[in-house]
Amino acid sequence: MKTYIQHVRSDATKWAVTALAILLIGVILAGIITDGFQDANPYCWFGHEYDENGICAKCGEEKPAEEPVEEPVEDIVEDVEGNASVYRLAIKKAVVQQATEAPSVTLTAIITPSTAQNKLVDWTVAWANPDSDFASGKDVEEYVTVVPTSDGALTATVTCLQAFDRDEYVIITCTSRDSKATAECVVSFEGQASVMNITSTASTSSDGKITYYTINTNKSMTATVSLDNYFHDVTSNRNLSYVFNGYGTIAVYNNIDVYNDGHKGTSATSNIDIETIKNEFATVSLSGTTLTINAKRTIEGYYESRTFQGWGYNYMKLYSHQVSDADTNGTAVAPYFGVTVSDSVSGLSKTIYFRITESTSVSVDKNEIVF
Repeated sequence: MKTYIQHVRSDATKWAVTALAILLIGVILAGIITDGFQDANPYCWFGHEYDENGICAKCGEEKPAEEPVEEPVEDIVEDVEGNASVYRLAIKKAVVQQATEAPSVTLTAIITPSTAQNKLVDWTVAWANPDSDFASGKDVEEYVTVVPTSDGALTATVTCLQAFDRDEYVIITCTSRDSKATAECVVSFEGQASVMNITSTASTSSDGKITYYTINTNKSMTATVSLDNYFHDVTSNRNLSYVFNGYGTIAVYNNIDVYNDGHKGTSATSNIDIETIKNEFATVSLSGTTLTINAKRTIEGYYESRTFQGWGYNYMKLYSHQVSDADTNGTAVAPYFGVTVSDSVSGLSKTIYFRITESTSVSVDKNEIVF
């Protein structure tokens, strides 16, 4: 009897152990199914309970930040099977142009819906017409390359390594690894300018604030406007215009003298912005790519011309009392003029500066000497 009771107790113990083992296995399987073991705290194997502050009431873990949702842009292309419910792909671009290195463009692929689990993509480049006279036998990647930021990245850099025929096109294709949805970007070469230069044979000077040309009164200076890029192959399509400006302020002294009785009249000082009277000093013209500046008079010369005879023995003399303009350091420099040339096609602009000085002449007191 004692042996029987011991046997029964042994069986009960075995069943209890078996039940616990089954329960433990069930918990493990549930944790695996629910990704529970990704959390080190077993109380949250079956999910966190976040409060209004984003803190889990069970384990105290902070709720992870949600990924930002990117809105799709134009040129959204559905997957190859045309299923609207499958992921779609779009491309947006940002252009970066420099004169000293090959120009590049950053392309960004946008997957929709934004909740897609697999957002990996592949980038490829190919001639649009590989059998054309220009493209035939040429490696497209010797002209245009596409390099993703990393394997499967949604961003890639497209670089133009050398100029190609203006009638040719290169196709950048972005393909979703998950749905095989594709989006394309067409690349062409037009020779867009990336730098503007204005050059002249005239000499320049500097006053610590600007570098400027010096033009004598009643003389002209010509300069050539040129556009360039990394390839030294610029489109002839351009639209040049110019703006003529005056910089600085002149303080002038207004004086009335009365000579008949020796009495000196009133006087006052006033400031005049050079911009408001710039056309008194120079004229500017632009013909094609040739910029011409005609100097008329100096600032001092302008005020001398303003002297006039008044009533009786009275006259008013308006003359330059102070000629100055403060630079960024507060140092006074003489006023100056500038011409800014802009190209509306490339968006480029360039400014040159100039000052006007009195023309000098020389003569001798005798035309001929005989000994």
